[in-house]
Amino acid sequence: MAKYHTRFKLKIVKQFLAGPLGGRLVARQHGLPYSMVYRWVARFQLHGAQGLAAAHGRYDAAFRQTVLRRMWRDDLSYSEAAARFGVGNASTIARWERRYHAREVAGMSPSRQPRPDHDRSEEVPEARRTGSAQHASNDRRVAGGEREAARPTGASRVFRRLRTLRKKSNVEKAQAVQTLRPRYALDRLLDEVGLPRSTFYHWQRRSAAPDPKAGLKAAVRAIVDSHMRYGYRRVTALLRRKGWVINHKRVQRVMQELGLQVLRQVGKFRSYRGPGHQVIPDRVQRNFTADAPNKRWVTDITEFAVGGEKCYLSPVMDLYNNEIIAFQIARKPTLNLVQTMVRKAFKKLGKDDAPLLHSDQGWHYQHAAYRRLLGQKGITQSMSRKGNCLDNAAMESFFGLLKTEFFHPNRFESIAHLQDGIRRYIRYYNHKRIKLKLNGLSPVEYRTQAVGV
Repeated sequence: MAKYHTRFKLKIVKQFLAGPLGGRLVARQHGLPYSMVYRWVARFQLHGAQGLAAAHGRYDAAFRQTVLRRMWRDDLSYSEAAARFGVGNASTIARWERRYHAREVAGMSPSRQPRPDHDRSEEVPEARRTGSAQHASNDRRVAGGEREAARPTGASRVFRRLRTLRKKSNVEKAQAVQTLRPRYALDRLLDEVGLPRSTFYHWQRRSAAPDPKAGLKAAVRAIVDSHMRYGYRRVTALLRRKGWVINHKRVQRVMQELGLQVLRQVGKFRSYRGPGHQVIPDRVQRNFTADAPNKRWVTDITEFAVGGEKCYLSPVMDLYNNEIIAFQIARKPTLNLVQTMVRKAFKKLGKDDAPLLHSDQGWHYQHAAYRRLLGQKGITQSMSRKGNCLDNAAMESFFGLLKTEFFHPNRFESIAHLQDGIRRYIRYYNHKRIKLKLNGLSPVEYRTQAVGV
């Protein structure tokens, strides 16, 4: 696993905090996983530059239990707990919690306990013990010498790695040979990677010559930097405006060589990360109706992107009249986004209300803190089947309306502008947008006339 210096981490964090680019774009520029960038930013915000220093050593049982108790008490997500306590990876805390719930007390200890020594002095005579110890010492020396002889040398390890390049391109082979040429014989290196001598010298001459595509690469990079959403066809059109006589296929090859990936239209946000704590059976069975308010609720998360930045909407819908009774908008799809939304929905409950709350199998809804929050109000949980959006069609239908009627037809200057628009649309949807299945009334009008609340 690659290790990154603290100065490099600090540079990435400052670029994220100072610039308009989101975490994914910053990560893409430096070839990093975007989750790693967000983790560094969280540590910096909690602990400063010291939080970016690499953690060494193993975590003892007391520290692990402290982390778990604080996470449960404060309803922290794994990522938030890892950032707060300086744990290298959020999955490590998830593993600790699984072991705890599985009653694997031994797994909470840092290592195995050493075996107790047995005193056999009464069973074996002293002379025999002395001879046995001498033989055992000789055996250990012989075995150690055999292991030392069998251990590969530095050169053999290098050549073994070179053989793995035989299925790679000639350029990668030639680069590896050029790097190792000052230390090893050229013929041996070429033989290990399976590269002809003429091919190596041909690559060497080409690499020493000036790049004939340097001007084109600079022009392509300048266009992509200015228009991050442009693909190779529109980049070709702009190049032709500037006087380049060029084919779109050549532009495509140049963009691939430069590793320029175009920002594409964002698809459906998926928060499923595999089975987590517990998967709940589907208790709705696509029956998206209710005979009274606060009987059946559905929820989900959707994603919006504006100018390379993103925000996430988490609403709760009452299936009685399809009213959005609570929602929360945030820049990141954290556990706190869902918890805040649920707490807002709790304020709509009467004294005897205990609705069923349906969702997909996203990691937020499988998290132990979320399930404890529902249990405090006596709310029954339900989940769709994995990868089946039809099991939560009522919520998906609302997201489709929101994006078709509001998001796609409009242009937004910033994420803040978008968030204000989402709030206005939800207010319009609840109070003014009529639905034929509600007798031509808006959700709030239908609830008011039927229930009088």
